[in-house]
Amino acid sequence: MTCALPDDQEKLCHDLELCAEGVLAEPDSYSSDTVDYARRCLQCIRRLLTDSADAGDS
Repeated sequence: MTCALPDDQEKLCHDLELCAEGVLAEPDSYSSDTVDYARRCLQCIRRLLTDSADAGDS
């Protein structure tokens, strides 16, 4: 599967994905708003990466 995003944007998505995963790994260390935001960001990032990978395969 090849990502259709430019390399710098794909790297940023993976960096944001790691950050959100870090927040979700220790939810008690963050406010509930931050945890909710991280969860929504992670869903969006993964959707973006999946959609761009599907487009790259076309």
